Amino acid sequence: MSPMLRCLLMIVMIAYFGLIIHLLRREKFLLRYGILWLLSGIVMLIVVIFPDLLVTFTDILGIEIASNGLFAVSIFLVIMMLVFLTAVVTELTSRIKKMAQKTAIMEKRLRDLEDFKR
Repeated sequence: MSPMLRCLLMIVMIAYFGLIIHLLRREKFLLRYGILWLLSGIVMLIVVIFPDLLVTFTDILGIEIASNGLFAVSIFLVIMMLVFLTAVVTELTSRIKKMAQKTAIMEKRLRDLEDFKR
């Protein structure tokens, strides 16, 4: 990796971390989701700082071209993020369903009390 490319990628990574921290501070992200993005950024930063680590990793996996290994790592990170976010969406959907059911029960009780008073 050329020094110019490495410097450019370091600047991009600084901007990436700055954006994530900015979103966390403005509470656009919850901390647990921000941690996921920060961890993925750390993995990207490690690859930028130690590009030989990527070559070693791809050799261990039997991948001949390091760029293919980079794509494999990227795809793995994206899949892990999708699994995590799918679990979060599932949990929130379940909570919303339970809240809607509780609200319906409370509304029915309120209507029954109002009918009882008449």
